[in-house]
Amino acid sequence: MPISPWDYFVQMDSPNGHFAAIYDDAMEIAMGAPTRGVLKISEKQSGRCIVQVTNANASFVWSSDSAALAVPQWTPKRMQQLLIVSIPHGTIKPINGNYRVLQLASFHEGMVAGVDSPIHRPSTIAIKAA
Repeated sequence: MPISPWDYFVQMDSPNGHFAAIYDDAMEIAMGAPTRGVLKISEKQSGRCIVQVTNANASFVWSSDSAALAVPQWTPKRMQQLLIVSIPHGTIKPINGNYRVLQLASFHEGMVAGVDSPIHRPSTIAIKAA
């Protein structure tokens, strides 16, 4: 089941169990609107923080091979862009395009799937991450 863009706290391990992604310090971007917060990705064994993403949204997904994580990030114009975080390097690659509110469902074989704007005029998306 996809993570809601309105969640305030999410903790999810990578499919291989080696990494943990924790979304916290969240607040609504406007009254009743989705949240923005901080996403931290860490190695589980050492606890070392690999990367931190600010202005992130809670609706992130791990790739099925644990090599990457897809996360929406709020822009100054209250739109979202999709970021792909490479694991374990922590490099961040923005994917071209702006979205209203992403609710991500899966990340498999380089494709991120989900819904843009799940409440108002939803639109199914499939975004090539590579």
